Amino acid sequence: MTPDELKRLKHQRKQQVLEKVPEETLWRMIATIAIISNWAWSWVETTLDLAKLMQLEETKQLSRKIRELQREKDRYRATIISSRYAQAEAQFVDDFQDAFGDHIDKLHCAVQNAINHDHPDGEYNFKMLLQAVYEAYTAIEVVRLFSDYCKQIMQEYGVTGYTLVDPQISEVQRLLPQFCGDWWKGLPEPCKFTAKILHNEIIKFKLIEQ
Repeated sequence: MTPDELKRLKHQRKQQVLEKVPEETLWRMIATIAIISNWAWSWVETTLDLAKLMQLEETKQLSRKIRELQREKDRYRATIISSRYAQAEAQFVDDFQDAFGDHIDKLHCAVQNAINHDHPDGEYNFKMLLQAVYEAYTAIEVVRLFSDYCKQIMQEYGVTGYTLVDPQISEVQRLLPQFCGDWWKGLPEPCKFTAKILHNEIIKFKLIEQ
């Protein structure tokens, strides 16, 4: 059995188990996870672009590793969703940013205030990079929080041990702090708080009907 065949088999078995969850509920969870994951990946892309612009030799290998994780995610998703739906996801992300624009703006403010508080004399370019990392990390944290929420719903239907999140994005969250070196002291509390607010607002937005 080839690696691709094994992946498809695992996907089929996963689908059989997930059939315990009502189709509408499952669809809404998957769709929401896809939207906020793509939104988070856009912040990761910003971080990679900024690191490239700054020509940081020490981050080149790290950027290549994250790019490969992104390609790995894209290759897998290409096997389970249509190209038409993949194109539509870009519009879904725009709609998400419009719907939650106020909270995303608050995220910007929380990040900027945290950086100015912790690094008042920091060099401008590195403060920009730190901001990009904080925002990407926080966006992925929203994905993680929502994923945990989905797990709780699935457990109500007897489904355990499954996540709807692409594993690559969790690995990217682990790697992101390496862009900052000694500047990284963990995600600031205001960013954690903003992630929880965004997560709660996504739930209240009724993207999932139980």
